[in-house]
Amino acid sequence: MAMIRQILKMIPGIEQANLMRHRRRLKRQLADNPDRLRFELDRLEQRYYLAYFMDMRCNYNCSYCIQSGVQRGGYTRTPPDEVIAYLLEHAQAKERCLGILGGEATVHPEFKRTVERLHQSFSITVTTNLGSKLYEDMDAFLEWAVAHPIEWHASFHAEFMDPNLFVSRVRRMQEAGLLCIPEGVDTAGVSEAQREILLGSGIGFHFQVYLGFDADGTLVPKEYPDPAFSYDRYVAMCGGNPRPCTCRTISRAHHARHLIAPDGNIYNCHQLLYRQLNPIGHIRSGWPKRLLDWQECNLLGDCNPCDMGDMEFREVPSPGAS
Repeated sequence: MAMIRQILKMIPGIEQANLMRHRRRLKRQLADNPDRLRFELDRLEQRYYLAYFMDMRCNYNCSYCIQSGVQRGGYTRTPPDEVIAYLLEHAQAKERCLGILGGEATVHPEFKRTVERLHQSFSITVTTNLGSKLYEDMDAFLEWAVAHPIEWHASFHAEFMDPNLFVSRVRRMQEAGLLCIPEGVDTAGVSEAQREILLGSGIGFHFQVYLGFDADGTLVPKEYPDPAFSYDRYVAMCGGNPRPCTCRTISRAHHARHLIAPDGNIYNCHQLLYRQLNPIGHIRSGWPKRLLDWQECNLLGDCNPCDMGDMEFREVPSPGAS
């Protein structure tokens, strides 16, 4: 099917060697649910980055984690049924691409039921480290996951995960027909032995560029594989020295950050969600009307790299500046 080929080409991270497997998965998925094609096509022209941070707790504690300021157990967790009802009632056609993440979303006791309730209505991507209790019985997990097909982004964390176990779990997911994209941040903590196992595994593993400070306190990288990347802009946003600004999260692709915290508050950037500052709404108040508006913020310079490509900002002059 030409449309399936188009979908596969547009989804980043899929290696050519895995295209046949994913094509078979999509054919089965579309045969079982023709409406799924609509959701996959919406994904190609995504307008909103809609994400549910289901649980900020994590079974790992990586030294390089970019979720600075997070109080892992400090969020009041709104019942997922409320978030599910909010999404089903308010999300429009262009808002049907949903990320479920954390922390580690799969540690939440309602994770599986949340996916079961939403996977028919949303094109779901789950980001996971494959290290939680959900994966201890892989046979049971795969039986459930095949019945509720979504996209899995498997993230390898060198400080905690055995690379052989990671490869084994990814391979079993792919062999079962699941769309599983394995990746990991390329930090100094990745050993040569781990690198050899991951890159030689045949599962399509790729490394993400590390964004942050190196051992000398320099913000890296100075070059990034994105034609719109500017190191000066990167430093202004993430290089430290927090200062006032007005900002909005709308990118060249017209995405807007619509981030739902575990407590039901809604934010338009990651750092504010992690620090629980300046929400622009709450799920009980309906779909926020200020997603694309300029917002006041005091954290320019301490932005999260996740928002680097999807944010405009205006610095607020200091008092007395000419």
